Formats: sequence, structure tokens, C-alpha cells
Amino acid sequence: DAGGVPWRSFGLAMAVAALATVAAALQEFTYPFVLTGGGPDRATATPLLAVFTTGLGPAVLPAAGACAMLLGLLAALGLGATVLLLRTGARLEVDPTLRSGDDQPGWDTGRVLAALATKVLVTVVLAVAGYALWPWLAALVAGTAPPPGAVSDATMFANTWLPPPAGTVIGVAAAAAAGYGIGPLRPLGPRSELLLLLPFAPFLFVGVGPLALPAYVGGVTADRFDTVLGLLPPTRLSVPALFVFTLLARGQAVRAALARRDGERQAWTVTRLRPALPMLGVVAVVAWVVSAQDLLWPVLSGSGRWATGPVRLYQVVSGGAVGGPAPVALALPGWLVLVLLVVAVVTGVRYLGRVALRTGDGGESGA
Repeated sequence: DAGGVPWRSFGLAMAVAALATVAAALQEFTYPFVLTGGGPDRATATPLLAVFTTGLGPAVLPAAGACAMLLGLLAALGLGATVLLLRTGARLEVDPTLRSGDDQPGWDTGRVLAALATKVLVTVVLAVAGYALWPWLAALVAGTAPPPGAVSDATMFANTWLPPPAGTVIGVAAAAAAGYGIGPLRPLGPRSELLLLLPFAPFLFVGVGPLALPAYVGGVTADRFDTVLGLLPPTRLSVPALFVFTLLARGQAVRAALARRDGERQAWTVTRLRPALPMLGVVAVVAWVVSAQDLLWPVLSGSGRWATGPVRLYQVVSGGAVGGPAPVALALPGWLVLVLLVVAVVTGVRYLGRVALRTGDGGESGA
């Protein structure tokens, strides 16, 4: 940003995060489904939960209309976020160090205010997240033993962490390849990002939920449920990952163009491949964990031999078989939480701290 003060990038990140939060709220399923079932009198039913409960009943046409309305709202949010990203020239750059070489040493008033605002915002978010997650953390530490079931712990762990996330990780890999094709190659000229990202924009914030009902009908017809194929989520391409890697590829292309202008010659593995590989791992792990913790699609696709950890946890809790804290380790074991925490800390310090969201052309037009 101009003057080295990232207000424009900060505002862009806040705007996209706000749109994503609204989209996530429209698609919330697990909390109201588990805690209240949408009651009393649909007072706690989210749009997605209403689609789910109506779609599995006799009234199919109202469910189809509700699903179409939900998709329309999500499409509008995705288009809005895409327009913001494209009009501001947003890009992700991986700096060689924690401070970009383009930054002037020292801190002016603007940077100090921006840093303070960011720290206050992060503190508030962490406080709210900690308050919301405290019951889960307390139950995880308590380590309540689950009641015996027909599915062994090893089988349930495999059902949870192998088939469903596998499809998601494949979608992330395809998105990474597509993003790097759109970003630096620009097959349709200078407006490649606009022309190639807009078709995906309506699906930027669309998760598994709105696609679950038609996929469920198709799965019943093909007799895929209660099989390993039935666990695969109905998404084939991770659209958020496509946007992340497009912005990352564009940012590294800008850095490479500026380096060439300054007479520097670096191999493409240094300017393009090396900065992207850690991001590929970050996005894949996040998508893997989110997919493994999903409840909606596993509930639809099978709750017997191929039950996942979240489904089994829901069965135990809803059946009233637990007198103390819920056995949340069925869905996410404590040892795996520690592993993910260590990976998150190391990745944040060694890599994510060097990833910067910037706007404008970065001087590329003069390169």
C-alpha cells in the first residue's frame, strides 16, 4: 500500500472476512442440529438446517426452493468478494524475511496504529474463540471413555481421516495447479484473473451443505451409500484454494517481474515453486481437518459400518449414553490436537509470518 501503511489491505481482509462470516452463518448446521434440532418451532433453524430437514421429508419442492435461495445468497457474497479482490489488485507475496526488503526501517505513526489495531482484533477473536471452545477443551482433557459400539476405534478413525479428506485434498491440489495457471501465465491476457475467476466466484463461499441434498439423491440412485465411495464429499474442486493460489501466484509473478527489472535472474523454482509448496501444505491440512470434522455429509452417506468419528459422537450424545463430559476424542483425538497445534505454531513462525496481502500492481506495470 501507498506509504507503507497497510490500511487498504487491512480493509480488504476485513471486508472479505465479513462476507465469509455471513456465508458461514448461512451454512451453519452442526450446532443447531446437535443442540436443538432447529427447535423450538424452528426458532434456531439456520437456512441450511431448514433445507436439510425439509429435503429429507415429503416436501421436496419447498426444499429445492430454499436450497436455490441459499445458493443465490452465497453466490452474491462470493461475487462481492471476488470484485473486491480483483478491483484492488490483491495478491499474496512471500517475503524472504519477516520484514519485506521494500519496507523502510522504523515505524511511523500509521504502521504503529495498524499494528495495534491488528493486535486488538486478534486478541478479541482469540478470546471469543477460547470462550466458545472451552466446553470442548474441557471434555477433551477429561477424556471420557466412549461406550462400546459396533465400529472399532481403528475403523472409525480410518473412516474419519482417510476417505472424506482424500477427495478434499485432491480438490486442493487441482485448485493449486489451476491457480498457478491463471495467476502468472495469464492465458487470456491481462484480464485473465477477471475472466477465469468470475465463473468460480459464485461458488467461493459454497460449502458441502447446499450441494448435499442433490448429491444425496444421486448417491441413493447409484447405491453408493454405506460404502467407502459414499464417504467422499460432493465437492471436486476447492474454490477457496483456487483463489488463494491465484493470489499467491500473482504476487510471486509481481516479485519476479520487479527482480527482472532490477537485473536479477532467479530460477523459477526459487520465485514460484519454493514459496508455493508450504502454502499447498497449509491449505491441504486445513481442508483435510475441516472435511474430517464435517457432520452433514457423513450423516447422510452412512452411519453404520462406515460411520465417522463426528457421526459416532453425535450418536452417543443424542442417545443419552454419556453421563459426564462428551467423548469428543471420537471426532478429534487429543494427541492429534497436539500435533496440529505444533504444526500450526511452526508454520506460523517459519512461513505464514512472511506471507503478506498487498494491493495495487506493486509497480509491475513499470517492469
